[in-house]
Amino acid sequence: MTKRVKLGNVFDALQALEDPKYNAWRFFKPVYTHPSSMFVGIRVPQSRQVVKEVECSEKDMIELIKSNKHEYRRTGLFYLNEIYKNGDKQRAIDLYLELIEHVNNWDLVDGSVVVPGRWLMENYTPKEGLIKEYNSDKHLELIKELPEWYQKLLKSKDLWEMRISIVLLLSCKEHPDFCFNILNYCSARKEIYLYGKEFNDHDLIHKAIGWLIRDTGKTNKTKMLRFLDLFAMHLHPTTISYSTEHLNPSQKQKYKKMAKK
Repeated sequence: MTKRVKLGNVFDALQALEDPKYNAWRFFKPVYTHPSSMFVGIRVPQSRQVVKEVECSEKDMIELIKSNKHEYRRTGLFYLNEIYKNGDKQRAIDLYLELIEHVNNWDLVDGSVVVPGRWLMENYTPKEGLIKEYNSDKHLELIKELPEWYQKLLKSKDLWEMRISIVLLLSCKEHPDFCFNILNYCSARKEIYLYGKEFNDHDLIHKAIGWLIRDTGKTNKTKMLRFLDLFAMHLHPTTISYSTEHLNPSQKQKYKKMAKK
């Protein structure tokens, strides 16, 4: 891992930062949070500072990621990001996939997908060309060519694994057609489970798809508009709202009218 000044044990460092008066719950809906998970009031910048200053063994990092304390899991995942950036990339992706069940809230997903996202871009060459049918056999053919672990995530019905499979595309924005093809496939997913039970709130998925359409569109607006022209009628209104935030009022209105009712 990156050379750090060892200021003490990572668990001691985190425990010293715990602040029960800090209401972290306001950022999280209880319905998304695992029953065993607890918040201890450590801010995100504090987690990053610990990673910057305190050495952490792989064993301790794994223990952090498996902790029932949300902020400890977050800090452990930040350490894992550093392994990918500065150390053994293959070990980092292997650990990420091994520990993926503990990546179980929106911030943990969004703060750690750099590992699978960058690995995908460094080890897989995306095919260019937009598939112009909605959720077609061509999408299934594309999925079959992806690394096995990514195929599994894309086919998963677990809420957090689904969000990981979408948000990791932030690392793939230089290949807009590839991103849009994957988002097309993801938008057709119907069943979602959370902690083993069927879950009917798809809001985090609709928002993630819209976010990725928007950000990919910043790389190539023409291709984004072509994608929306073809598929807006299949997309949830929330997805359309997020994906069109940066468009002019007339364009926003056009796609909102096209959105799936």
